[in-house]
Parts: sequence; C-alpha cells; structure tokens
Amino acid sequence: MALSTPRRASIRQLQFCADKLICLDSKNDVCVFSLETERLITSYAPPGHVTAVLTDPSLDYCFIGLQNGGYERNHQHSMVSDADWGEQVM
Repeated sequence: MALSTPRRASIRQLQFCADKLICLDSKNDVCVFSLETERLITSYAPPGHVTAVLTDPSLDYCFIGLQNGGYERNHQHSMVSDADWGEQVM
C-alpha cells in the first residue's frame, strides 16, 4: 500500500487510530487515511507549527498540540478534530 499526502512533503510522524492512519508531514499538515479503503479521508493544515499529535481510537479524535498556543505549561495549544469527518470541534 502506498499513500500520498496532498502536498509533497516528508512524513514526520505516523500513528494508528482504530482503522485509520494519522500522518503528520514536514509542512505541518495532518492527514487521515483509511486503512480499509487505502484513501485519504481528510487533511488539516493547523494555524501554526505542530509539536505533538495524540490519537485515541476509542474516541476517534486527534489532538494536535501547537507551538504558538499558551494553555499548557510548555506553551502548547490543543485543537481537536473529529478523525472521521475532519471537523474542528474545539
């Protein structure tokens, strides 16, 4: 199986989340691929440099920590997107 990101970039991080593959690339885009259909479900370009990605298969969410935030001790801001639909929920 070969998957391509929407914009040509190197892969920085991969995480499995249930039947999906979450990909963070060098352009800070987060892509969600279906392992079942081997296709891109959605992609998201956060408004800043991504420093952390956390997924939870039981909730089907992807938490994205940004460098330019300010809520955490390490100055990260969390944006939450539904991994199935790509909609920002927080």
